[in-house]
Amino acid sequence: MSEHWTFARRLALALLLLCILGRFLAVGLEGVRANSNSSAYDQRSFLNLGLKIRAGRKLTDGNRHPLYPALLALFARREWAYFTGAKLLSLGLGALSLLLIFWLARRLQGSEVALGVILLLSVNQAFVHESSHVMAESLLVGLFFLAWYLTARGFERGQLWVAAGAAAGLAYLTKATGQLLPIACLPTMLLICGRGIRRAWRDVLGYLAAYSLIAAPLWAYNLARYSNPFYNYSTAHVMWFDHWEDKYAQGPLPTLGSYLRTHSPAEMLSRLWSGLGRVLSMWGEAALPWGRRAGPWQISPWWGALFLGGLAAMTAYGVRRARRDPRLARVACAGALFLLFTLLFAWYAQVYVAPRFLMPLVPILYLLCLEGAQWLGRWLRGPQALRRWAYLSLTLGVAAWLGWGSRGALRQLGQDPFLLDRERNAAAEELLAWLEGETAPDTDILWGPSDSLPSWRYEGAFDFREFPSDMADWEELRAYVQAREARYAIVDDQTVIRRKGLLEPFFDIQDGRVLLKAIPPGWALTYVQPGLPCRWCVFQVLDQQPISQPLLLTLGGQIRLLGYGVARTRVRAGGHLHFTLYWQSLAAIREDYTVFTHLLSPEGALLAQVDRQPLQGRVPTSRWLPGGVYADRFDMPLPPDVPPSEARLEVGLYRLATLERLPVVTPDGQRLPEDRVLLPTPIIIEGATRR
Repeated sequence: MSEHWTFARRLALALLLLCILGRFLAVGLEGVRANSNSSAYDQRSFLNLGLKIRAGRKLTDGNRHPLYPALLALFARREWAYFTGAKLLSLGLGALSLLLIFWLARRLQGSEVALGVILLLSVNQAFVHESSHVMAESLLVGLFFLAWYLTARGFERGQLWVAAGAAAGLAYLTKATGQLLPIACLPTMLLICGRGIRRAWRDVLGYLAAYSLIAAPLWAYNLARYSNPFYNYSTAHVMWFDHWEDKYAQGPLPTLGSYLRTHSPAEMLSRLWSGLGRVLSMWGEAALPWGRRAGPWQISPWWGALFLGGLAAMTAYGVRRARRDPRLARVACAGALFLLFTLLFAWYAQVYVAPRFLMPLVPILYLLCLEGAQWLGRWLRGPQALRRWAYLSLTLGVAAWLGWGSRGALRQLGQDPFLLDRERNAAAEELLAWLEGETAPDTDILWGPSDSLPSWRYEGAFDFREFPSDMADWEELRAYVQAREARYAIVDDQTVIRRKGLLEPFFDIQDGRVLLKAIPPGWALTYVQPGLPCRWCVFQVLDQQPISQPLLLTLGGQIRLLGYGVARTRVRAGGHLHFTLYWQSLAAIREDYTVFTHLLSPEGALLAQVDRQPLQGRVPTSRWLPGGVYADRFDMPLPPDVPPSEARLEVGLYRLATLERLPVVTPDGQRLPEDRVLLPTPIIIEGATRR
């Protein structure tokens, strides 16, 4: 009977383990398919860093550490398959972390507790979310648990502290929070050892040496690049922000020194006190498997202070008991880590809070809670046969629940995530590809703060500059744009929302799209996607790109042709002629007029033409705003058999229904013949290139 029970128990545990991993992967793949915004969260930065590591240009961007991006660099390229593959890598790392945590927890508390830990972690919404995004947490969680486990077991076998230091170093190379491991664990080790430190000093030094050896490449790089081996953007600057928008201010970034000079001790205590309630809410979001359902949890700082006191008591208890029973060192180390994380992110909460910050500690918390539940369970008594049947029934019930919970994800397994990412980003790709064709490399573009565009795909083509957060008025912004020589500006809903005070006179939001109220002075609308109201409105900054060939001709008394520009006056047969017409609406326009552009030979013969409504046909004249300027760009294909000649462009407007042209009047009141504008710039057509 005992052999049958042992076999049944192992089979049930194996089944449950497979169900846990299967559900995690199925739900994670659903998250991978749903995550199509490659710029959301830190994904854009990780993708960029992976590309730069592959190119040998960087080891870190000053904020994200190199271990996870180095894995991305193995297959990094500026294609959508890179983004999809990066998400799948994160999901695979999340599954490996679950297996690693199961193996380690099993050595501490047995298979049942270990399965309980990874069961809770696998259904944790925050962990599944991070594992389906291009984020380092899926790797960090496993390394953090490994470092904590080896540190705690080092009190039983001192030589494990060398391995613990190495694991902590790997966690540090994954994310800056990894450095909290030695900061919390080393003092705990010294307190537990007490007078016995003389016997353990070699192992403590081994921990430090292993940690330093692993972290040394990053320290050396930071020293060379930032003059500080421990530099990290978050700890050097973000920690001392009053608000996240301080990141986009024009002045120098705040530091510890500047913060101490500008804030009183009372303000600092008030910040820490209010953060205790927020960080306790964040603990709930990170640790509860179902996460946060709706709205931020408002928790009194008094509860946060009580939680902090409990962590201090837990740490003291673990230190005292671990001197007699080294196995309880894990409680002391966990308490020290929980205490340090809580204090750190209580301070940080004024700037930004996210459950992923506490995610590395969640499996440790699960293990300690289940260990306590197991201890309480020993008080229960009952017939052995009943306990065994209850055990098997519970195991099979959990396995069935996992399978039922993943049924929706399983139905979507046939959807190709690589294809979905390309399809869902087609509109943004079209905009950036168009902009790339209109600009020189490294052109400065004003955009954001926003994550609506996959800017990592076009890093070599553009240098994006965010709208500053401390602009007083539009004239100040114009001076800022002029100083940075930004040639284009992109406005989307996120930019309007985050810079409402600056942009409200010109833009509004309607159903998630940008509604134009007026064209900003000094700007010309040149591209919209997909139409008006637009998801993205692209403007040419006329202060930086003035109209190269000015004209002042009035068409129909309603529209003024301010001028034009031709990209290249020499074009080969079979090529494309690129030029821009600059229109201004003088009053409200009720009709939709069609623009005609004809390329004429010296004899007046039609060589090529493009007739359409303005701005790629997406902004009809009836939608033009009085006083607004519109940069209407044309890409005119030339037939391959067009003869070499010196051609001219004629342009104008007409009513499509009647083909009647709008009269064209010069500034002195003269009407032009044939109601057309014959542009004075000659177009030299060269013969087609021979192959």
